[in-house]
Parts: sequence; structure tokens; C-alpha cells
Amino acid sequence: MLTKTSRLVAACAALCLAGLVGCSTPSGASGGAAGNQRAQDEATDASSSRVPEMSNEEAASGKVGALKRRCQMAEAKACASLGSRYISGRGVERNLEKAREAFAKACDQQMGDACFNLAVMAEKGQGGEPDPMQAAELFKKGCSHGSANACHNIGYMYENGEAVERDVEEAIRFYRKGCQAGKGASCTNAGGIRYRGQGAESADGKDGADWYLEGCRLKDAVGCFNLAVMDRDGALDSNLASRARDVLSKSCGNQVWKACTALGEFRLRGSGGPKELEKARRAFGKACQHDQGTACVTLATMCLAGEGGPKDPKRAVELLRDGCRMGSGSGCANLAILYGQGRAGLEKSQQKAEQFFKKACQQGYEKACNN
Repeated sequence: MLTKTSRLVAACAALCLAGLVGCSTPSGASGGAAGNQRAQDEATDASSSRVPEMSNEEAASGKVGALKRRCQMAEAKACASLGSRYISGRGVERNLEKAREAFAKACDQQMGDACFNLAVMAEKGQGGEPDPMQAAELFKKGCSHGSANACHNIGYMYENGEAVERDVEEAIRFYRKGCQAGKGASCTNAGGIRYRGQGAESADGKDGADWYLEGCRLKDAVGCFNLAVMDRDGALDSNLASRARDVLSKSCGNQVWKACTALGEFRLRGSGGPKELEKARRAFGKACQHDQGTACVTLATMCLAGEGGPKDPKRAVELLRDGCRMGSGSGCANLAILYGQGRAGLEKSQQKAEQFFKKACQQGYEKACNN
């Protein structure tokens, strides 16, 4: 029978995915691709350009008066701006019923984003009774008038059978419209359906990876993340991996921090191009600085192993602490192992090892739950 201390030492082999030295798989979100994203459920400023903030309350009230007069003349942008003001209480007393009335007038004038806002309010029961079925019809109307958010939401409702009969083909159809209108999450959600093998073959021949590529290109973090998962699972051929690596590089440069994490993994594994360990370190470092715990943990393992740069145990421990603090269970598990073995300059401590194993388990890292 293993003693408590020896179990901590043996945990290194059991927790290979935690990313300790000698483990070939980068740490991070193991398992399948991230699930499809919930529909956006907050009303937005439906005017095509935001109404400037007033310098004082009197000026704001005067602006609202002008908006009311223009809205009465069926000017869609004025009605949409007025509805947004009634929601926020900017220059007027907050009134959700009047907001709905204003958005309804703008929606009748074929302003898609106003239809979207009206649908959100109907779905949530803001300014009236909740009416999911009416919301679904309004999302459809908004989508037909060019609202990417409306297309996304009705797609999600069809995918999950919310207020409409579940129909993945209809979901993909609406997600495609949202994607074409520039909403990356819609591309990613369509990719999720295809990746799970649901729905008939699409006429355009797109599979999950194609949709994820488009989602990532449009700065959807989940799309970027799922590309890394597909590559880790061996689901990308060399051509797709090369395209993915290029898209991830551009998205990382556009401050999509999950893309930086994924890019680091591609460079570390040599997917879609040569292994570039030094550049992998830089990508993980950039992501870690922006609260991507997975990136912190993987960078820590590189510092421990001396991959892409000199060995740096002290920095590795700091990075693991950051990853653990950011919610990465593998970061906590790695700290537990290092404390249990007295490595990386840490004083051996069974108590601290147990504390970090417990925290890793609480954060959903199942491999740590038996220690």
C-alpha cells in the first residue's frame, strides 16, 4: 500500500496531462471542443451609431424631446435611439414599457437590431410578460433585416428546441446568416454542430474545422480554442492545420487571447508548420498576461524543462500559481506535485500538496480528486 507521501510522488505519472516535465502533452483544457455558446440575451444600442453623451441633463432632455418627435414621424433610427435611452435611463426616466414601444416602431421600419432588442425584452419579460414564442418570431424578423445577433439567437433556439421545435438544419441556416453578417460565435456554433456529426452534409462542403476557422478569423475565442482541441485530437490534416496556424497568429495579434494559447500549442507541437519553441513561449506568455490560466501552466512546464529558453524553476512556480489562481486545475495539481516532491525550489510540504490537490479537484481537474 502506498503511503500518503509516496502517493504524491506517484501522482506525477498519473497527472501527465497536468504538464509536468517529461509529459509530452501540453496542459490545458482536455477533452472535447467547447460547447456551443448561449445566445446573446442583452438588449443593445440599436441605432447604427451611438447617440453622443449629453454634457448635462438639460441637453440630454432636449435631445430626447427631438428623438420623440422624430420617432413619431416613423424615423427608425430615432425610435431605436429612444428605446435605448429608455432602457439606460439616459436623459429620461427609465421605462421598459416605453422602450418596447420605441423598439417596436423601429422594428416595423425594418431595423433589424431594434427587432433583436424587442425580442430580447419579450424573451426576458422586460416591459411586459415573457413570451418566448413571440421572441422567436422577432428574432427571425430581425435576422431577415440584417441583425447578426438576431440570426445567432434564433439559430441557438432551433439548435436547442427553445420555444421552437428542435431543428439542427434550421439552426445551421440561421447560424450561417449570422456568420455571413460577421458574428464569429455563429460560425463557431455551426462548426460545433458539424463537428458532432449532426445535420445533413452542407451544400458548401464546410465541416467543423472550416466553421471554426471562420469564427476564429472573426475573433471568436471559442472558435480559436476549438481549433486547438481538434488539432490535439488529430482531427486536422496538414492543410487545415497550416490554415489554422495562420488564422490563430492573426487573431492573437488582434488580442484574442485564447488564440494566443492555441497558437502556442501549434508552435509547441509543430502543427501546421515547424516547431518553434521560443515563439511558443512568447505566445503562451502573452496569453498568460491576459488571464489565460492554461497558457500560464503550459509556459510553466516549458520553463521547468528548458524548452524554448533556459530552465527557470522560480518563474515556473510563479506561473503555476498564476494559473491556479485563474482557475486552471492543472496549475493547482502541478503545484501540489512540486510541493509533494520538494522540487523547483519549494520546501517539501505534504500539507500544501494536499491543499493544492483539493483546490485542483474543486476546479474540475478530476485526476487530482483521488490524491
